[in-house]
Amino acid sequence: MLYQAADCYVSPYLAEGFNLPVLEAAACGLPVICTGGGSTDDFVTDQFARKIESVEAIVGDQELVLLRPDVGHLTALMCSAIEDSGWRELAAKQGPLHVRSGYTWDIVVDRLVRELLHGMSAA
Repeated sequence: MLYQAADCYVSPYLAEGFNLPVLEAAACGLPVICTGGGSTDDFVTDQFARKIESVEAIVGDQELVLLRPDVGHLTALMCSAIEDSGWRELAAKQGPLHVRSGYTWDIVVDRLVRELLHGMSAA
């Protein structure tokens, strides 16, 4: 209900391992705005998500690589999400369809088990 109370889910991240809340938001029919070039690139589509332009930045002595989302582009995407009712309507339909077609717990667990069994047979 919390996701559905929002008009759009915005996730401008520096680093993420997967970013499950983006997938949850899409499953609830929310349009998504998230950092481009990161982990969400593996599962979002243009039908329900817009990607914030970003650049890689090396931080600290350990040379940690982070993404730096462009704030101006983020602002423009947020404004366009407000103005583009057609995209919001498309996202409301396509996000849940996309998640149901490839990211239910049953599908993910089946994939994981296949990979684990494949790894065990290769050893």
